[in-house]
Amino acid sequence: WLGRAALSGLSMATTGGFQGGMVNDDEAQKALLEKFKDAQHFLNFKDPKLPPEKMLDVDERQLKTAKEAELLKGLRVRFLQEGPNRTIDSKAQYPKAIEVEGISAQETILDVRKKIASLENMDLGDVNIFAAETNLDDGIQISECYADWMGFGLEDWPPRFIVKPRVKGFEVHVNVPPTRATSEWDKGRLQTYQELNLVFDVQLTTSVKELKNLLAGRL
Repeated sequence: WLGRAALSGLSMATTGGFQGGMVNDDEAQKALLEKFKDAQHFLNFKDPKLPPEKMLDVDERQLKTAKEAELLKGLRVRFLQEGPNRTIDSKAQYPKAIEVEGISAQETILDVRKKIASLENMDLGDVNIFAAETNLDDGIQISECYADWMGFGLEDWPPRFIVKPRVKGFEVHVNVPPTRATSEWDKGRLQTYQELNLVFDVQLTTSVKELKNLLAGRL
């Protein structure tokens, strides 16, 4: 009997606490609705009695902000290490990195390639821009190089680019199924367990054994 009474009291207390929580939530919801019942904005309306020439005046602070934001603050570009391994992942080596200034979001990938080639005294054919494994065509605007989704390499703004040199032969893509040996670990904790897409620059004369050696060296 005592056990049943105790359970009954616990049930009533729990129900009361739950109902109290619902009441508090309702009150909080009503407070929010009251706070935001009117349209929220940050506009400063001018006095409608001002003469027309004064109505057209622009705030100097807005002009300054617009001019400062006209160009990107710095476009970070990393250069993939030259060699047959053209894979872009966490193990890739980038011996050099620069910041390209004076780039507008309306400019294209081709404009960025030309600027990098000029800054680094490189042939335009050796400046091929990627974001992670996403190949960016010349006609794409910088403003289009953003995606609020991990995996494309476009989740940063300003975007971060990777430059690959030209292909000397042709690219071979090797898909490696996920295994424990190819997984990434940190202090005994599994970080990534996924299929690998390895990319190698090979020649027509490259043998299967040579490709296997490249693959073994990469894994």
